[in-house]
Amino acid sequence: MGDRKDLPDAAWHVLRTAPWLEGCEDAVVDQLALASRLQKVPAGTVVATRGQTAQHLIVVAEGAIEVGMTNAAGKRHVTSWLGRGQLLGLIPVLENGPMIHTATAVRPSRLLLLTRAALLQALQDHPSLALRLIYLVCRRARTQYEALAAQSLLTLPMRLMRVLLGQLQDHPDGRILVTQADLADVLGVTRQSLNQELRKLEREGLIQLGRGHITVLDRSALVRGAGGVE
Repeated sequence: MGDRKDLPDAAWHVLRTAPWLEGCEDAVVDQLALASRLQKVPAGTVVATRGQTAQHLIVVAEGAIEVGMTNAAGKRHVTSWLGRGQLLGLIPVLENGPMIHTATAVRPSRLLLLTRAALLQALQDHPSLALRLIYLVCRRARTQYEALAAQSLLTLPMRLMRVLLGQLQDHPDGRILVTQADLADVLGVTRQSLNQELRKLEREGLIQLGRGHITVLDRSALVRGAGGVE
């Protein structure tokens, strides 16, 4: 392994602060950073395509990535947005299979790319990394199960508030960079229906709407409205 001074600073700092590596020793981050390469992509770049074999584990170093699917009729469903430190393609890379989603850069972004061989080697060398990734897969599965249940059991206002609260994990300053069109795709509703709910939250002083962003003003009220779930 190379000396710490030889590590790519940007890659190391992104990985060291990534929540999914929390609790792992520095040796894990060192090994992953040394095996990674950084790639800049402009907004609108498709960084992964559903159905194609996964070539790399992708970690967002800067910017934002939209993850979703489009059916044969062109209808889009956005499942999530990934910000700094979050990763894409874990399951396809681990099983050496096709990508589950299509991912597109919604802003100029920098991506950290890690080959499957490098990830598997790091998993063999560091059990702590394997445990963290198992935890991440379980947490994502739980989130997906809850989202499916919410489609049937929760009202649109509650679902909207839960989505906004979920985005605060990547936007701790409360300013969520997202368009109403994207939010409508995530929730599976028309933009008109979504706008009505957003305007209602704005009138109540919970949020403030801007061009291409939403600012959360009262997180506690959103938590209460969402049924106490963040």
